[in-house]
Amino acid sequence: TTENEKGINGTVNYDSIDSDNSKPKTFKSQIENITLTNGHSGRNTESPTAIHPCGNPTVIEDALEKIRNNDPDTTEVNLNNIENITSQTLARFAEALKGNTVVKSFSLANTRADDSAATAIAEMLKVNQHITNINVESNFITGKGILAIMRALQQNTVLTELRFHNQRHIMGSQVEMEIVKLLRENTTLLRLGYHFELPGPRMSMTSLLTRNMDKQRQKRMQEQKQQEGYDGGANLRTKVWQRGTPGSSPYASPRHSPWSSPKLPKKVPTVRSRPPSPVAPPPP
Repeated sequence: TTENEKGINGTVNYDSIDSDNSKPKTFKSQIENITLTNGHSGRNTESPTAIHPCGNPTVIEDALEKIRNNDPDTTEVNLNNIENITSQTLARFAEALKGNTVVKSFSLANTRADDSAATAIAEMLKVNQHITNINVESNFITGKGILAIMRALQQNTVLTELRFHNQRHIMGSQVEMEIVKLLRENTTLLRLGYHFELPGPRMSMTSLLTRNMDKQRQKRMQEQKQQEGYDGGANLRTKVWQRGTPGSSPYASPRHSPWSSPKLPKKVPTVRSRPPSPVAPPPP
């Protein structure tokens, strides 16, 4: 028989288990359609070159090396559904991302990540100012690990999307209210992948994300106006410089007329006549 239990993100169906417990317990999310093992029957170490049955072609050591070398083509790190990866290895990825300036997206959904991996991600977010998207859905992170990530966002102004719903452990009302409290102090997160159970925190989260979107839109408009003003000032200075520089006339120079210009008579200056000198009187 199948036992139905309501989870964080909808109904979670637990598969039946044989009496000899030969198969690991799994649960399936109706939204994500992901099968997640409980981590008790899997191996603790992974082979760096193993072909993962999940279909994810990522090679662990190669991916780590590219991150450490700041490979310009590695803008996304996708570890989703890799079965035999340990929390220690996930922490190594988080540590390597501290000094990386190229990766924009870090996704480790359905990897059995726990609070130790979440803590490592939180420490990375305090330093890395380039990653914009983190996905830790369908894992074993408790409210403690999620709150560590949310607190790290107080020192991060780049992350715009965080997804952590469908965890094995239910967050609870106290954690949900604390998430909203921390979200009030963040102005850059635009998308939060988690379904709040309480209506109050759910409505507050929607309002806060809308506020952040409005602030980002206003910021873009202000930057656009400043850029247009700078470009307009540069064009105006160019036009003024062009006006001040003498240029050739669009009209041809006038030709000499074949007819001589009429000469005006010269004005002869008139000499004013002086009155005659008086005649000297005769001698006595």
